[in-house]
Amino acid sequence: MAEFLSERIAETLGNEIMALDYGDMLPSERKLVEKYKVSRNCIREVLKSFEDRGLIEIIPGKGARKINGTSKIFSRALEDLMKTTGTGLKDLIDARESIEIQIFYKAAQRASNEDFDNLGMMCSQMDKLTDPIEYNKKDIEFHLAIAKISKNPVMLFLLNSLYEISDKFFFLITKFSPDSIASAQNEHRALIEAMKEKNMIRIAEIAHLHFEDILSLVTNIS
Repeated sequence: MAEFLSERIAETLGNEIMALDYGDMLPSERKLVEKYKVSRNCIREVLKSFEDRGLIEIIPGKGARKINGTSKIFSRALEDLMKTTGTGLKDLIDARESIEIQIFYKAAQRASNEDFDNLGMMCSQMDKLTDPIEYNKKDIEFHLAIAKISKNPVMLFLLNSLYEISDKFFFLITKFSPDSIASAQNEHRALIEAMKEKNMIRIAEIAHLHFEDILSLVTNIS
């Protein structure tokens, strides 16, 4: 009976996970227990099976989020390449700039007014954050949101893979330079306006400035 319940829940919850975007959080264990009217152990067993398949990541104390297991494999391969070739953060940032400029171009062409409103709301939420680590998480969400708007799954995959690496490679720039948050926020807002206007020259200028600032901070840190 317990095995049947686990299979039934896994099928239903699996369909719900498929509908989520990468990075989205699943409902808490408590809410899943209430929804499916089963024990916490049963829910944990189902979630563990999804984690083993690379569909979700269980974060202690926070819950579970949908991930791209393929992206993690790709990220580990890139990380190994960086270690064996002596590739550093500067190269990683250079690659990220090249990819993200193209993402910004595509997003400018494909975004709706609602998309721009959502990006503006994200910026406003980030204004209220004072903890550098929390800000960095929201900064990643902001950039990935633009990648989703671009409607190019390959670019989203590549960018997500770079973020998977960058967290391991000291990429929490705001942790070491909290003052950079204000300038980053100004650049985010300027970028949104440039995308609204579909001003490709201005988009490239802002993006280059944004990544030059990051590169400068990395140089000072390393």
